[in-house]
Amino acid sequence: MKNLFKSICFILIFLVLLSVSVFILLPKQNLFKYSFLNFLDYEILEEEDNKVDVLFVGDSLVYNSVSPMEIWNEFGITSFDCSTPAQLTETSYEYIKIAVERQHPKVIFLEANVLFRDPKNRTSERKLKDFYDRYSILDDYHDNWKDLLEYGKPLNVNKGYYYVNRVNKAEVFNYMQNRHKSIKIPKVNVLYFEKILDICRENNIKLILFGIPSMKSWSYEKDRMATAFAEEYNLEFIDLNLVEEIRIDWRTETKDEGSHLNYEGAKKVSSYLGNYIKQNNLVTSHKDDPNYDDWNESYRKYSKQLQFY
Repeated sequence: MKNLFKSICFILIFLVLLSVSVFILLPKQNLFKYSFLNFLDYEILEEEDNKVDVLFVGDSLVYNSVSPMEIWNEFGITSFDCSTPAQLTETSYEYIKIAVERQHPKVIFLEANVLFRDPKNRTSERKLKDFYDRYSILDDYHDNWKDLLEYGKPLNVNKGYYYVNRVNKAEVFNYMQNRHKSIKIPKVNVLYFEKILDICRENNIKLILFGIPSMKSWSYEKDRMATAFAEEYNLEFIDLNLVEEIRIDWRTETKDEGSHLNYEGAKKVSSYLGNYIKQNNLVTSHKDDPNYDDWNESYRKYSKQLQFY
């Protein structure tokens, strides 16, 4: 009984210390307005108001494939990955709804894969993983005590991107072949998609659907369905699985046998998206704007982080 009491005390002390660490290390521009768990769920709440021009919304394909800091360095475009593991269209809607309260993005790229995810398949294991991911956010901010000493505030370095440069090669094959599979978009996802569309129209935001390279999450059938879906709503759809300019090398640019990209693959995707935004004059570059010096500082730290890994 005495040992049990000690164990409970240890766990409680650990949780208190963890919570205090999160509070100290995380940027707190918006922490006091939102609940603690919502703040961890919606990482964009850390950003200074009205500085993010582009949102990339979706599941783990987004935070493994789009690096806002790479886009910033090359094009001076401010962007953020509003992505969570196995994200549902409902979650995409909630994320966008909260994000536009503090930001005024001009463009939202919504990853098309979330449209196909059936909410009925939301297992308890995924819920547990979501809970873990809330607290593993500390991995991104464990060096923020240095910022507190040097700059007086923590910096959000990765802007939602999750850096991995591990290589676990895939078997190279044409995963975009027509396999004549039946596929559909669940009705509830259409409902939340239309809510997302309403938010974009009300706030004069350009909504673009896009597919991220993934041998295991994407297919010819999804491309055809997403293309038709985008046409129905008069939206652009960009399937990066079919863009020759990107040319993912699945032997060296995936971290897990073709499911997600590693850093080398993410650089290609990020460069393409940044150039697409620039070529279509969707947003303005802030590269030489002194009001965005914190983004330059974040990139400096981001670069040092890459050298460390």
